[in-house]
Amino acid sequence: MLEVEADADDAFEALVASYRIEERWNDLRALLERRTEVTVDDRVRLASLLELAALEEDVLGQPTRAAAAHRRVLELDPSHLGSYQALDRLYQAAEQWKELEELLSRQIDPWSRARRAAWSPVARPWSSCSVVRRCSPTGG
Repeated sequence: MLEVEADADDAFEALVASYRIEERWNDLRALLERRTEVTVDDRVRLASLLELAALEEDVLGQPTRAAAAHRRVLELDPSHLGSYQALDRLYQAAEQWKELEELLSRQIDPWSRARRAAWSPVARPWSSCSVVRRCSPTGG
């Protein structure tokens, strides 16, 4: 496999295209792994991990390795819905119920934290309201 510099986007893309055309899947896997290790840009790392996950699952038939790539995506972006969905599907297919349960609890947690954060500025002024009396932003 040719060595590609971390910031050589054109060379990287050309090599990816070449490996795809020639169906050099193991070389493509190695290249994508290398890209995730050397890039300083998290967006590039995320895109490479997603491409790696698709390669592992759809082309190489390696669901365990695809799941590992999706877990790495969630380390970078804990709210990445596509990776949650992929892991849900992969864990169910492999009957990995413990992993699925952990995934579901992890998926719920960031959403509930985000929902609380989004509502807290709105909820605070109304915090002194009750069902019985009329509410106003000042609590009276």
